Amino acid sequence: FSNITSWSSLADLSSLPDLHTLILSNNHISQVSVSPGQFSRLSCLSLDNNNISGWESVAQIATLPVLTTLRIRKNPLTDQGPGLDMRLLVVAMLTHIAKLNGSPITDTERLQAELFYLKYFASDYHAASAIHRDQVF
Repeated sequence: FSNITSWSSLADLSSLPDLHTLILSNNHISQVSVSPGQFSRLSCLSLDNNNISGWESVAQIATLPVLTTLRIRKNPLTDQGPGLDMRLLVVAMLTHIAKLNGSPITDTERLQAELFYLKYFASDYHAASAIHRDQVF
């Protein structure tokens, strides 16, 4: 496939009963939006070199029930530079994934990812709680 700009344009493919691998690399997809029941047997998805920039797309990918392999390099989301380990955040969000960007995910990496995720979002949670607490009182 090439020149795909919208996840919704893949709707016809989603009903293929034996579709296990979908390579959508080198397109212009900016957002993934999985409808219930879509791609129910998809185990391998490649989204390298697209325009995915939002964490909502990763959350949508997490709804693919049997997905175990994902490639998502060279997207604005994953190329945000040093200081934030995108791999750890993606691993933490995709609890059923076994291989990310060609590398297996070990139990140790999964644990590190989950701890990193909690630490990363805990600071946001505490900041939001403090603002809400100040507004209530």
